Amino acid sequence: MKVKIKLPLLGENVREATMVVWLKALGESVVQGEALVEVMTDKTNVEIPSPATGVLIEQTAMPDEVLEPGAILGTIEI
Repeated sequence: MKVKIKLPLLGENVREATMVVWLKALGESVVQGEALVEVMTDKTNVEIPSPATGVLIEQTAMPDEVLEPGAILGTIEI
């Protein structure tokens, strides 16, 4: 089964975030709650946690890409 990694709503007034870096490589095992991605808003950097335990099989968002809440960042195979 595949689980999409989505950019959550990071604050009431936050309308977008910029992808900074992937903290895990493709093919790496990840644990639910573990930091996967770092994004930057206009005020702070935020680590996005894994929504599930499995293997990171897709990195859709790339560094410097501007994303809106709900954007797909990648995919985990569970």
